[in-house]
Amino acid sequence: MRADVFESFDELPGGHRELLKAAGADVYALSPGWFSNFAATVLQPGDTLRIVTVTAPDGTALALLPLYKRRGDRRKGHGELASLANFYTCEFDVISGRNGEDPQAIADSLCSAIAAQRPRPDIVRIDSLPECGMWLAPLLRGFRKAGFLVEPFEYFGCWFESLQNKTMADYMASRPGRLRSTVTRKRRRMERYGDARVVIASALEDAKLLIADYEEVHAKSWKPAEPHPDFMPGLIHVAARDGALRLGVLYRAERPIAAQLWLLSGTRATIYKLSYDSAHGRDSPGAVLTLYMIEHAVAEGSLTELDFGRGDDPYKREWLKERRARWSLIAMNPRTANGALCALRRMTKHWAKRVLGRVWPV
Repeated sequence: MRADVFESFDELPGGHRELLKAAGADVYALSPGWFSNFAATVLQPGDTLRIVTVTAPDGTALALLPLYKRRGDRRKGHGELASLANFYTCEFDVISGRNGEDPQAIADSLCSAIAAQRPRPDIVRIDSLPECGMWLAPLLRGFRKAGFLVEPFEYFGCWFESLQNKTMADYMASRPGRLRSTVTRKRRRMERYGDARVVIASALEDAKLLIADYEEVHAKSWKPAEPHPDFMPGLIHVAARDGALRLGVLYRAERPIAAQLWLLSGTRATIYKLSYDSAHGRDSPGAVLTLYMIEHAVAEGSLTELDFGRGDDPYKREWLKERRARWSLIAMNPRTANGALCALRRMTKHWAKRVLGRVWPV
């Protein structure tokens, strides 16, 4: 098998573009739309794409790994290669077909191609890998075979639940009593006043009308300003274009007070972003809107799984019962001064924790 490195998604051969398209049907964060918006709105001047592909001898596209080279200070080394992912990303992985090929052989080819980059990268970081996915262990072994020192660690948790064959009554009956009581009471109160309404958009033209309201709610919430302000409007556009969007806004007296953005991949939905106007916190508008949107999704009848994106916020386990982990790999290159220094620092920290844990157990 052969490995190649491309600096643009437009340069990818047709077979690898098809792999990307198929992956996006299962996980929207692996779709062409997601990656194009990410590259356009998150990457900084001087950052460059490094898309590593693996091809079989007969020309069959086997896999690709979208990375980017972070702009670095030349005085501090050759910098870092990272997965095309960050705090916006709920899941990232090697994108592959189902050709019966050996995952380890593919991972070895990917990691060898990364190690062969010139100038050599000091660090390679792959984030948000599924703990039980096909690629975490092969990548770990592949980087080690390529001469890197590798540290795997759990990065964040994701709460989820199967909704297959569940009615809304089934779903609510299995929620904690406190949640059921709160959302029922707050919803009835809003409906009693008669000035509340919910709009849920999926088409691009409808979503465009809600972007300003979404941003108004975010600005009035407890959340900090987006570090990449063009990312969310861009995501709303591409997700609506791809049929992957559900954008919901809760209004009181015609003012937006809560907003949620969901991303759909097949029959799976991710509650991706949510916020509410802090001035209306006593009315629990975020919880009320969540209830409306879950009702809407269950009524559509096509949803089999719902997840709450990234993070272990306590409220998420009240809405969804199960947890899965996303992992990261940091591969440090001992052939470069900065890679070796990074490895020394991380290894020293690791062993210090082990020693202190034995002397002063917690």
